[in-house]
Amino acid sequence: MNNQTHNKLSNNKLFNSMGIKGLVLIAALLWGLSFSILKDAITSLPIFWLLSLRFTIGIIFFGLLIIKRLKFLNRKNIIAGICMGSCLFGAYIFQTIGLDSTTPGKNAFLTTIYCVLVPFICFILYRTKLSKYHIMGAILCLIGIAFISIDEFNVNIGDILSLIGGLFFAFHIIVSTKVTKNEDPLLCVFVQMIVIAILCYITSLIIERDRITFDIQIKGWLQLLFLGIGPSALCLAFQGVGNKYLEPTTVSIILSTEAVFGVVFSIILGHEDLTFFSIIGFVLVFMAIIVTETKLSFLFQNKTSNKKIKQDEQEIPKE
Repeated sequence: MNNQTHNKLSNNKLFNSMGIKGLVLIAALLWGLSFSILKDAITSLPIFWLLSLRFTIGIIFFGLLIIKRLKFLNRKNIIAGICMGSCLFGAYIFQTIGLDSTTPGKNAFLTTIYCVLVPFICFILYRTKLSKYHIMGAILCLIGIAFISIDEFNVNIGDILSLIGGLFFAFHIIVSTKVTKNEDPLLCVFVQMIVIAILCYITSLIIERDRITFDIQIKGWLQLLFLGIGPSALCLAFQGVGNKYLEPTTVSIILSTEAVFGVVFSIILGHEDLTFFSIIGFVLVFMAIIVTETKLSFLFQNKTSNKKIKQDEQEIPKE
């Protein structure tokens, strides 16, 4: 292989990698925007009914995206989807109910703590090793949560519910990793969405029966279409592509920016009044995520990159 061919292959690989990272970043952006859209939507629709319609739209759109794969749906995919959907149902319920009592920015940052929680849950369940970076990230996260949640020395119930939602998201990641091994992740996600929709419909019929309605204004339907097609279908598809072709740490870091996008869109759309303490809290939580996910490896990236370049040059055959 000559140098020109090697450079061409490297450039193609880099282009594909950047394109996939771009898709994951779009997912983070759409999820960040969804906090503000959802905040507005729950003022006119009951929460469980809204989630039911949202995931029904998502199922239809996602099903069309993977229609050729559906013939391969099997018992293992269904079991995996039920496990994943049960966890995600809890996550979305606590996240959405919490959003009703807090701001989209706080809700976004507090639920994103799943990045920090996952290593500790794995340690408790599977005795996986904890590093000093996990401990450091947890301490930063706890301090950040304190700054975000304590408003005039009162803890907001919406913030507590958002944190519980983050805990469920952490369990969802762990369960998904276990049950989708050797399975088609997109088929598992499809079943997962069906499970969430069914659980939301059942819950809505039990506690919101008198408030269920299809008499929804055009604005409401547009919000539901966005939430169903964007955050509930496209984002899951983009995340699935990222999980398959990128390193897990890379995907986690990119997706963690949804918290930043959540605050930015919340400010733009008038949902967020930033205070000095909340800014400190946001920065600390984001630092906790970066420390936990990267283990500060980027500080040593130049040395590693230079070493890798030298190794690659040695491996290229001379002609």
